[in-house]
Amino acid sequence: PIARELAVALRYVHEAGVIHRDVKCGNVLISEEGQVQLCDFGVAAIIETEASKRSTIIGTPFWMPPEMHSMDMAVQQGYGTEVDCWAYGCTVYEMATGMPPNHKFHPSMLRTVLKAAPRLQEGNYSQGLRDFIAFCLEENPQNRPTMKTILQHPYISDTSPQYPTYTVREMIDRYFQWERKGGQRASLFNPMGAAAPQPSEQRDDYDDWNFSTSADF
Repeated sequence: PIARELAVALRYVHEAGVIHRDVKCGNVLISEEGQVQLCDFGVAAIIETEASKRSTIIGTPFWMPPEMHSMDMAVQQGYGTEVDCWAYGCTVYEMATGMPPNHKFHPSMLRTVLKAAPRLQEGNYSQGLRDFIAFCLEENPQNRPTMKTILQHPYISDTSPQYPTYTVREMIDRYFQWERKGGQRASLFNPMGAAAPQPSEQRDDYDDWNFSTSADF
């Protein structure tokens, strides 16, 4: 339900002519009632027509698509809502594993690493989830599915009857019970993803590669 509702939110945002440009788990909120909300539009951009493009290299590196790491190409050709669709795939990957794709690499290496689109390979995950993430993480921006097309994928399409949004409240209840027993989420607000590495493993120079404070031009 979280993946589905986030896709619905992004579809509405795109239909309103807005690119979010920083989609990740850290910018997805869940209320105590189980409502899923997309937040932090601080680096969002407005596109007036379907043909409109932006050229600012902006976002958080591990959720940015390959074309934005090839900066010359991104600046020359521009980009649209397809960057959010890639980031959405990375966010679903992060939901499953706790970390974004290629998190073990330094951001400066992503330009080389992303020549092959990341896949959810290890772990006990369903084939449906693996296929869904692969569907979203299309390296060619021209062939990347839109949020409307993503919502038609079998993994989330027509899943409301079986997985209604209110079931998320059960997860919230389990979290509160865990927290009351002394559980502490050390990874909260960590830039490396939902399940942060230990402090000794964090890279001090990561902040140099977070472009979310860049200005448009």
